[in-house]
Amino acid sequence: MTKILNVFYAAIIFLSIFLYVTNCSIITCESDEDCPTSFCIPPQIPKCRTICECITKTQHLR
Repeated sequence: MTKILNVFYAAIIFLSIFLYVTNCSIITCESDEDCPTSFCIPPQIPKCRTICECITKTQHLR
């Protein structure tokens, strides 16, 4: 019984850490200047669409 509880608690801790890490990259913005340039991996550029998103330059032209 205690091993089942330990596995359950470990799963909850892992899930909470996973959710925290994946939500840290969401940055809200109002303009493109609000998005940090280090947010994206080149050749992508940050673009503001309510949240900062990384897009390629060809997507930017559309």
